[in-house]
Amino acid sequence: MNTTMKKLGLLAIAGSILGIAPAMAQKQAPPEGGPPRAFTVPANETYSLPNGLKVTLVPYGNIPKTAINLAVDAGEINEGSGRIGVASLTTDLKKEGTEKLTAQQVADGLSDAIMRGEMPPGAPIRESAIAASLGISRNTVREAVRVLEGGGLVRHTMHHGATVVDPSQDDLAELYRARMALELAAASQPRTAEELAPVRAALQDLMTTYETRDPAAIAEKDLAFHAAIVSLLGSKRIDAFYGQLARELRFFLVVLSVEDREFESQEGVIEEHTSIMAALDSGDPERARAVLTEILTVSGQRVAAIFANRTS
Repeated sequence: MNTTMKKLGLLAIAGSILGIAPAMAQKQAPPEGGPPRAFTVPANETYSLPNGLKVTLVPYGNIPKTAINLAVDAGEINEGSGRIGVASLTTDLKKEGTEKLTAQQVADGLSDAIMRGEMPPGAPIRESAIAASLGISRNTVREAVRVLEGGGLVRHTMHHGATVVDPSQDDLAELYRARMALELAAASQPRTAEELAPVRAALQDLMTTYETRDPAAIAEKDLAFHAAIVSLLGSKRIDAFYGQLARELRFFLVVLSVEDREFESQEGVIEEHTSIMAALDSGDPERARAVLTEILTVSGQRVAAIFANRTS
């Protein structure tokens, strides 16, 4: 009897618990929200900093608040004056966004930094630092460095990794010999006004660009003028080969412009190129070849002297 009563009591307790469980499992409805509170937005203050950054200040007031974290890339503490390097590169590339950054874009950014002299000859290419700054994989940076290596701007050596090319006198001499051979060949026969039209247009672009006093832009237009001369040969393969030479030549011309400050006094350089144009217009191949030979020889000697002083 006692045992039976105990079993009935346990069953009653169990039933009570099971009956309560579904009720506990049901979520209580949240209380109804009150009406939205009114707020006013205070007047903003907007202005531009000297570097072009636009700033908008919102005074502290009765408005919703948002916390924002801002990360700024900067140069290394041991970088010399004017040597911005990775900081400049990452700033330029982040203007395009980094989500779809390709190896070619990274290569272009590095190339521009080298051309501007922000990464001097012999400077190491720190792949891990660049990858971290851009928020991309190191493999992408490594592929970009290979692109630069193929263009002659970077060299890779055992135990030292990739560095900005530091050309020897033999390298310079060989490069200028190849350049002169192609340009003299293009000037070896008379050309019609129609054939010379692209060369004349390139000269006009060069003259316009000189007003910017930008060494990299000037070097690019300078080489475009000479590439237009080579294109007179009418060979796409030769044009492609000269394009490869131009990638290396551009580096040397930027160095020449920066060291000689020739972009600050454009008369001499403009006179050189207009004299080449006049010689081509004359229809006298011997004159054209003589003018080109003199100008290219002097240019090669000036570049060689600059790099000789750098290594002495």
